[in-house]
Amino acid sequence: MDNIINRYLSNVVLGQLRQFRNMGLVPLFNSLNHGPDYLTLGEASALNYLTVTEAEPNGAGPRFRLMNRLPMPVLALRGSELKRTIHMRVFAKTILLQEESETTIPAKYVEWNGANCNVNEPSGGPAEPKEYLQAFRCVPGQKGLLVTIDGKIVGMDILSREEAYEDLHLQLVKRYATVAVSGRRAYRDGEFHDKAMSFFKRVAECQERKYPYLGYGLNYQLDGVGVSGAALVIGRHVIHLSLSWQQSNSSSVSHVAMSPAVLPRNGLHPASISREVSLY
Repeated sequence: MDNIINRYLSNVVLGQLRQFRNMGLVPLFNSLNHGPDYLTLGEASALNYLTVTEAEPNGAGPRFRLMNRLPMPVLALRGSELKRTIHMRVFAKTILLQEESETTIPAKYVEWNGANCNVNEPSGGPAEPKEYLQAFRCVPGQKGLLVTIDGKIVGMDILSREEAYEDLHLQLVKRYATVAVSGRRAYRDGEFHDKAMSFFKRVAECQERKYPYLGYGLNYQLDGVGVSGAALVIGRHVIHLSLSWQQSNSSSVSHVAMSPAVLPRNGLHPASISREVSLY
């Protein structure tokens, strides 16, 4: 894996696992330099400095024109809604829009609302996830989350700025809560740490591909055995990193045995255990 992302992951600190029914959430922290300042799409929209209109479609499908009148960049997170459009769409990729700019968003960067969840939809009717949102409050210093559903790690998201994550926390929790509402299983004591280390080991072994991006930065596509994801990277700064454990391959992933003495009681630092499991 690229050294920028590898170094960033090695500085991630895992908080205390919290569980509600069948969903678990671990706050993620990272003290590295958070890179450039920016506002989230929601913050910019609330200030009325962001305008979204439908552009003339081309052969690839509908396009949207996004005008940012702010003197600073705006982060449009994957899954964020394109406001004021005739057809409700969401961003399929994370984009850092340049300040005082107009950006045309092509069809490949948007998708229908509700199609952006990175875990499989459960069978059965939908249920209201409000109780999950109330159970998983944002904590001071939090920059991301690692999520489990039915005793399996399903994914993680982490951002470069604490303020941006705080604004997006409920959006990210809801993405997983809408899937978790029909399940029942939670983790047994000690079971989570083994699976977390197996997850980070697979992430460290991912291969990456880099592509130019709309707005600022490069798009890193990450693929490994049972794990995939994407990152928005500007210079030596990771702005947003999103990873998911592919459920279809999860049975082939071997879990790492850990000594209890290696795991701090109130937190877990991937770098601090690298000598035991050779993560990085």
